[in-house]
Amino acid sequence: MAKWAHADVLDNGINYIKTNCNKVAVISAYTAGDSYATVSGNILAEATMASGDFTLGTSGSNRTLTTASGKQDTSANASGAASHIAFVDTVNSKVLWVTEETSGQTIVLGNPVTFPSLVYTAKQPVAP
Repeated sequence: MAKWAHADVLDNGINYIKTNCNKVAVISAYTAGDSYATVSGNILAEATMASGDFTLGTSGSNRTLTTASGKQDTSANASGAASHIAFVDTVNSKVLWVTEETSGQTIVLGNPVTFPSLVYTAKQPVAP
C-alpha cells in the first residue's frame, strides 16, 4: 500500500499541509504519485478541512502534524472498500499527503463516515 507526500510538502515542511489542505477524503484506490484527478475520481467520502484542524507538535526530536479526529461526511459519495486517506488542496488541484486506511472498512453509499486522527511525522535526518 502506498504512502505519499507532494513535493511542496517535502520542500516546505509539514506546515504546508496545515496551511493548504482543505479536504480529507477516503479513497478506494491509490498508487504513489496519482494525479489529483485520479484521486478525486476514487473518493468514497470526504470532509472539509481548515488550518485549525491540524496541530503541529513534537515527538522526541521529530516534528509532527496531527489531524483533528471526528471530521465527518454525513453521507458517503459512493460504496467501496477504503484503501487510503488523502489530504488535498482543491484550490490548486494538489494531492498533498496520502496514507493507508487500515480499518478494512467498507464504505456504503449514503452512510456517515467519520475520519480518525492521523499523524504525519517529519523525522530528523540520520547519518548513512
